[in-house]
Amino acid sequence: MSKTFDYWTFRRQVDYAVQNKIGLGTYDLPDLITLCDYWHKDCGHNADDFWNAVEAATEDVLVANGFEPELH
Repeated sequence: MSKTFDYWTFRRQVDYAVQNKIGLGTYDLPDLITLCDYWHKDCGHNADDFWNAVEAATEDVLVANGFEPELH
């Protein structure tokens, strides 16, 4: 049985990731990017797409709010 994800789980995971990196959540920061732009239908059924969207949105939230991106 494959795991499915929904948009609200995506938003929650982005919030957790941002909070883990800077101590503030997405609800504490200005809305400079639109998170729904990162969500697409494949995110709901494919874990790799889901987590890639979370990572991309997290990095863009941080950069848009003036935080340095992490270099991998």
